[in-house]
Amino acid sequence: MIRNSVSPFALYTRQLCGNTYSAQTKSFHKKLLLTSTSSLAYVNSPGSNPQHNHTLPNSLSPINIHKQNLLRFFSFLFILTFNLNPRSMSNPNTNMCLFLLFFLALSSITPPSTAAVDTFIFGGCSQPKYTPGSAYESSVNSLLTSLVNSATFTNYNNFTVPGTASSDTVYGLYQCRGDLSNDQCSRCVTRAVTQLGTLCSSSCGGALQLEGCFVKYDNATFIGVEDKTEVVKKCGPSIGLTADVLTRREGVLANLQTLDGTFRTSGSGDFQGVAQCTGDLSPTECQDCLSDAIQRLRTECGSTTWGQIYLAKCYARYSEAGTQSHGSNDDSNHNDDEIEKTLAILIGLIAGVALIIVFLSFLSKVCEKHKGGK
Repeated sequence: MIRNSVSPFALYTRQLCGNTYSAQTKSFHKKLLLTSTSSLAYVNSPGSNPQHNHTLPNSLSPINIHKQNLLRFFSFLFILTFNLNPRSMSNPNTNMCLFLLFFLALSSITPPSTAAVDTFIFGGCSQPKYTPGSAYESSVNSLLTSLVNSATFTNYNNFTVPGTASSDTVYGLYQCRGDLSNDQCSRCVTRAVTQLGTLCSSSCGGALQLEGCFVKYDNATFIGVEDKTEVVKKCGPSIGLTADVLTRREGVLANLQTLDGTFRTSGSGDFQGVAQCTGDLSPTECQDCLSDAIQRLRTECGSTTWGQIYLAKCYARYSEAGTQSHGSNDDSNHNDDEIEKTLAILIGLIAGVALIIVFLSFLSKVCEKHKGGK
């Protein structure tokens, strides 16, 4: 049994922008945000208005990699259907081209490998709402666009968009995992901003953590302010680890605690660990936050094979090879099932078209022989 720090539908509260900030755990948002690693769909939470979501300009819209691949595949089928004739199909060179085209089609439907980066961890919104069409909404949209643009070049940045009044000023930041490329960071931040638009429609503040990145905005400054509020904690099953295994796990946690930098990784035997704090913290504040998170893992996860804890400005986690380290994997299983179904359909289509081509080629040869015999 996986132990969670909060029940699936529990709410935790903390102070954000002078008001109560509510957030739900993944179990609840799984029903609220039907997100997928292979497609980007705006699924509105109850009570939200799709007209006031924080959407990006068309030039910054997320690229749906999977749909793009399908389009390429069906383009191949279109070309084959309308440009081949029975006489050309009897040509060996044409058959070789067909083989290459089908090979390219198969390669084009390879599912995207961004599941781990896009996995939803937690998210929440401030309770106060702003008026649609207000100056504050314009500031929020400007800020979120700046976050997406910046993520193309660096894995951390923060922005402040001043408003006509102090209450209209918006503060925001994003932090990508330290081992991501600029391209991966950009895709992750784009997805996070997209999901914030769905989750926090018209909210004065919001925060969302994906596996690969964290995005937050608010009308009260939080940049450079240390915050060790516990947001999410999950521990694996307590199975009574041997002394040797506990020693390796402790070695990983100790290394994470003593290493320098905002992003840290460690390994010992089958155990791996990672820790990170947001880039707005000073080295001292970062160390303080990570030390707190790691100590909580030691204390609260006990003798478990994996554990993770997310504080407001940092996180730490560890796992043993072959064990689950991100809580429920229902979403990834669902996505894998959908991808397998899609691949099965497409491969069936390819096989069907190939059989038709072979049949037409055979028919063409028969007709030519018949004509030659006359």
